[in-house]
Amino acid sequence: MKRTLILTFICICLQKFTLAQQYVPKYFPKQAIEQDFLFLQQKLANVHPKFLNKKFAKAWQEKFNLQYLHLADSISEIDNFVALSELISEVEDDHTVLYFPYSIRGNYMKNGGLSMPFSIRVWRNRLFIKEYFAEQKADGIVGAELLAINSISSKQLLHDVRVLAGNKNGTSGDAMVERLFAMCYWMLYGESKQFELKVATSDSVVICNGVSNSKYFELKNKLYPPVKKKSFELAFSKKNKLACIKIASFYDSKKLCPFLKHAFDSIKENKCEYLIIDVRDNGGGKSSAVDSLLNYLTSKAYTQYKSIAIRPSLELKSKYMNGKPTTYKLIADISTDTLYHVNDSLLVHTPHKMASPFTGQVFVFVNGRSNSAAATFTGAVKRYQIGKIIGVRTGGTIKYYGDFLSFTLPNTGLKFVVSAKEFIQYGNRKWTEGVLPDFVLSAPNKNLIEVFELLQKFFQYTGDNTIQ
Repeated sequence: MKRTLILTFICICLQKFTLAQQYVPKYFPKQAIEQDFLFLQQKLANVHPKFLNKKFAKAWQEKFNLQYLHLADSISEIDNFVALSELISEVEDDHTVLYFPYSIRGNYMKNGGLSMPFSIRVWRNRLFIKEYFAEQKADGIVGAELLAINSISSKQLLHDVRVLAGNKNGTSGDAMVERLFAMCYWMLYGESKQFELKVATSDSVVICNGVSNSKYFELKNKLYPPVKKKSFELAFSKKNKLACIKIASFYDSKKLCPFLKHAFDSIKENKCEYLIIDVRDNGGGKSSAVDSLLNYLTSKAYTQYKSIAIRPSLELKSKYMNGKPTTYKLIADISTDTLYHVNDSLLVHTPHKMASPFTGQVFVFVNGRSNSAAATFTGAVKRYQIGKIIGVRTGGTIKYYGDFLSFTLPNTGLKFVVSAKEFIQYGNRKWTEGVLPDFVLSAPNKNLIEVFELLQKFFQYTGDNTIQ
């Protein structure tokens, strides 16, 4: 009898432990979700310039009503995030996004969650297997085009994940889609203990098991050891004729400025005649950081943008009153239902006199993931003939929205940002596309050594504007 009681007690403890290891999503009552929906609606309508267009505002409101009027009595944190992401994606602005709730995914993985033991790469609106580290072997799968996962087509997968990742139309490249793919898949389609992969290189389906958080990193790090990426790099050709500056981001001005000083001092010392500025895969950053770089490339006054228009909402005025008092004075008395177009003279930047300016030939390398500030930099270089643009069309669009305000939903705590300005940059007459290159590089992801070789070929240019 005593032994039976002990065994019963152990079983109860094990059951409780097992239950504790299972992820249980948090649910919110309908009233709380309604308040969050209305808060989101209000901030978008108040702040974003596109909502001044009555036709657009009406169409978006209709989509909002379809969701709002059919909310369930109780909604999970996951379903709520998916629904709100769909609404924000309808704004079609890559800078107006609902931030991914990593804490929800983290809670799931800590409580027995499973992840896919592979990663993907997006290329020309198709999915490819980038890394494969499942315990179930599959020769030749790395690099193969992915056609479907668990019978869900790659076309559907890419569309759905782009919505959640804030890149509905794919205009800004898909770096965030690749980063969030496994997490978004789980949010959209639920937990998968097994993944059936249909790839273009095989008639049979590749089956692999989902893995725990610890197993995921154990397997991945074994086959693909983590490599720390540098924010900035400087390299020279063998005879120092050519220098190459790689800039991964324009976000950190404090680190970029001293790097640029060192780089251009070295370039001057080595008497380089040619300079590559590589902003491929550069997701953007601050306009001030772009000015820091352009200071070394031109002594003539320039503007980064063809025009800037501000939606002077009450929310923006409140932020600018103390944060940007000069701009606040310009918009303080402007109606919230109009766009204030910044005077052209205020857009002009006169470069600072630098100790080591570069006066040789400049080449800017770009790809479809050169976004935001990186595309703006490229457009300015093209507009003022500072250098030649090599690669493929940049990410983003000539007309875009940015300089966002941050908000937090009152009940679920999800964070989102809304653009408050309209920008029109240089580099293409079609405002719905990115900056056009002067010379098309058919393989835009080559490493720096290959880039040097390409430039040598470029120096012998014979008339074709495509570099193989």
